[in-house]
Amino acid sequence: MRHTRITGITAGLALVAVAAATGVSALEEDGKTTVTAYFERATGVYAGSDLRILGVKVGTVTSVEPRGEEVKVVLRLDRGIDVPEDAHAVVVAPSLVADRYIQLAPAYDGGPRLADDAVLPAARNATPVEVDELYASITELSTALGPNGANADGALARLLDTGAKNLDGNGKAIGD
Repeated sequence: MRHTRITGITAGLALVAVAAATGVSALEEDGKTTVTAYFERATGVYAGSDLRILGVKVGTVTSVEPRGEEVKVVLRLDRGIDVPEDAHAVVVAPSLVADRYIQLAPAYDGGPRLADDAVLPAARNATPVEVDELYASITELSTALGPNGANADGALARLLDTGAKNLDGNGKAIGD
């Protein structure tokens, strides 16, 4: 009995040593697809953030790494999830306070599939406009149209007055 137990333990240790030497892990996640997506920025996306298709969680973000003018985001799809070969990635900000996630689109409905270790370049992917960028754009527009910009000599004010006079009383006709 003791000899059988020692042989079993030795065989088990040998199997573990062979697995470790060949890079095979009992915890390895076979069948999962890894995709690398590049973005101009990935504000609010972290390792552990959701990866979704049509709003349904299908994996996770495994790493986020700045790379010069781009951000490299490594995604891990759950086993059995197919993605079309021409897919793109989008950083989704559901609200100002909620966590962001990565969405792959479109959903798979047949045809060639995205391969394991595929790369989605930044030109193919999208990020949301940040609130501070939106405010900066509004400020720039109001400055350009203000008294020191397009309306410096009153041209914009005259244009708006003329437009208002031409439309006065014509609401129903325009609506029809």
